[in-house]
Amino acid sequence: MQIIQDTLAGLQIGEPVVHRQMAMFPLLGKQAGGGERAYLTLDEALGAAWAEVGEVSEGGSVPELLFKNPGDKPVLLVEGEELVGAKQNRTLNVSILAPPKKETLIPVSCVERGRWGYDDGEVFQSSDRAHYAMGRRAKREAVNRNMSRDPQSRHADQGAVWAEIDAKMATMAACSDTDAMADIYEQHRGSLDDYVGAFEQQTGQVGAVFVVGTRFAGVDLFAHDETFGVLLPKLLRSYALDALELRAGKPIEPRTDFAQRLVADVLAAQAQKYPAVGMGEDVRIESPAVAGGALAADGAVVHLAAFRRDAQRGPAEAGGYRRASQRRANRLRRE
Repeated sequence: MQIIQDTLAGLQIGEPVVHRQMAMFPLLGKQAGGGERAYLTLDEALGAAWAEVGEVSEGGSVPELLFKNPGDKPVLLVEGEELVGAKQNRTLNVSILAPPKKETLIPVSCVERGRWGYDDGEVFQSSDRAHYAMGRRAKREAVNRNMSRDPQSRHADQGAVWAEIDAKMATMAACSDTDAMADIYEQHRGSLDDYVGAFEQQTGQVGAVFVVGTRFAGVDLFAHDETFGVLLPKLLRSYALDALELRAGKPIEPRTDFAQRLVADVLAAQAQKYPAVGMGEDVRIESPAVAGGALAADGAVVHLAAFRRDAQRGPAEAGGYRRASQRRANRLRRE
């Protein structure tokens, strides 16, 4: 798709910033073709009570939520952002530009399997984290498969999402009464905050290529540097949670060709466009090397996220997945 080609071609890859087992290569450009920002981010809209997210009905529906935007500006909801509250916590399956003065059904995945009931009210709040990067990649692959079969679908594989969280919880020795992804983050908050504090946005930075060890890599790009700045702490926590799985040691020494190769793979991938859930076009990015997606609107790539397909779990996870029964048994022993 030409808009993606033009956007990536106009960016410069900066020098990496490294902290322990993670590196961030800045993607620099005044604005990635976006002009003046004419939308609000999810945090801005919810924080000012200009928008609201709730269940679709009293009974609820796991793969969908209702986003109400009575305001005058569109609201950008970014793939992977977590919504907490209502009947159970969810993460967004795709990026959406929710139109003003409308209600929009948004596709989500559950990241809290063990709860289905209102604990703290009927509306959702935005959290300070996003779905961790390996989980985002797996979910995006599932969404892409479903889009290829049904252009209207933005559903993930819910069972696979739960299995991935189950494996993450076992690997990171985390426990949760409700199998909530949020509890993994909370139980490693100190280490994650160290990662967030080690990186900062550079002037003109609209995105980044993230490298974790030598295995996990992804790119997140926005049309505006201001939007990237708002989302950066969430993205850092997303990638840093994967970095914490790696064995402690000296900081990694990332090679620039990691970042160049990932951008080249995105450029070479097939990009197929579909009508977006809200405003604009939803772009499916797919190749043997990468899986991702982009939201394009008004001649700009509002958000692009892509992940290397060969990014597998690191050596810290010998043994791979553990069954839920095994993890719960371990949790009971720790309690």
